[in-house]
Amino acid sequence: MPSALFIAVQAVFLMAAAASYSSQTAPLRPGEEVRLVPGGTAATADGGVCVTFMAVAEDSRCPKGARCVWAGNARVRLQLRERDEEREVALNTTLDPRRVATAAGELVLVALDPYPEAGKQIEPDDYRLTLRLQRQVN
Repeated sequence: MPSALFIAVQAVFLMAAAASYSSQTAPLRPGEEVRLVPGGTAATADGGVCVTFMAVAEDSRCPKGARCVWAGNARVRLQLRERDEEREVALNTTLDPRRVATAAGELVLVALDPYPEAGKQIEPDDYRLTLRLQRQVN
């Protein structure tokens, strides 16, 4: 059964590669957008600011195909690490705060996808968060 052993070994290597890919840190650069999956992390080149997309805490945005009184809001939970200090922050799509100050600049929530559709549920792992790091203007 050399072929079964070969397939098993390949499967182990593929799972290891997938695990290392999902745990990679995306670059967080001033003026650029970064897209994160739940559990995904982005960091500045010097490692001074690191942000992890923890979860969507709330998604009450008015679904496509529905009539709503207001647009609704989605709130995401982020773990923010600056140097040796960690804190959890929440950012919103409609309400304030939509941005948070960091040592590297302001971290701004640009988008949360997918946008809700009437009659369709979004699985937690299907969300994608887009953030942008903006230099603070004094």
